[in-house]
Amino acid sequence: MLAYMPDVSAVAFWPASLPTSRLVLRPIEPPDVPEIARLWTHPEVRRYLGGPVAEQTVREREGACVGAPGAFSVVRQEDGVVVGLVAVEPGGRGGRTEVSYQFLPEYWAAATPVSQWPPPSTGPRRRCLRKCRAWSR
Repeated sequence: MLAYMPDVSAVAFWPASLPTSRLVLRPIEPPDVPEIARLWTHPEVRRYLGGPVAEQTVREREGACVGAPGAFSVVRQEDGVVVGLVAVEPGGRGGRTEVSYQFLPEYWAAATPVSQWPPPSTGPRRRCLRKCRAWSR
């Protein structure tokens, strides 16, 4: 994931933070690394991503992820707790920018904007979202 990120000089928008009313996406900071490493090694988080990452690879990623362009910690506004990771990777599949995300399992049940949209009354959109999720597996 992080090995394909462009050089800092190639990214005009970096560093950037994206705040919402409940969360902030911000560059990974040193105190975030243990929680980010949990994402790479947790079997359920990695279920459709090839399984847990090898220990050596985790150590390499830990050293490279802090401040890496396009890698964002997802942090709760209310208490500063890291709940996940978002990566924006230019030149992904088919040359298009790819956005990926991972959240720690203890926060899966929390109502996130993605889990609340589309509203249940919009049947066709809901089916489309399910189909899109299936493609990512």
